[in-house]
Amino acid sequence: MKQPSRTLTLLAGAIALVTVSAAADAERYHGSSGSGKYTTGSGESGTYEWGMERSEGTSSSGGSITTPEGKTYSRSKTRSYDPETGSVTRSVTSPGGETRSIQINPD
Repeated sequence: MKQPSRTLTLLAGAIALVTVSAAADAERYHGSSGSGKYTTGSGESGTYEWGMERSEGTSSSGGSITTPEGKTYSRSKTRSYDPETGSVTRSVTSPGGETRSIQINPD
């Protein structure tokens, strides 16, 4: 009779581990961002910032950099999934402001 008790203990431990892991993933993927300052080899400095966000069926990320001359360049991308159709849409916006998109549909 000790075998079922040992099995239940292992099962309870596995469930607890999966629950903690899922909660950590949800927190980790919700979103994050950062910013900072950089210095070139010639001593000039600029700034940068970045961010990412994820929710059910959608993720987005992007960033920008400001050069020592004061010019700002940004780039962003998004990806979304439609569970009804199974299609995925991806979009990228370049530093020049041009957006390119593609939709991938299941066969």
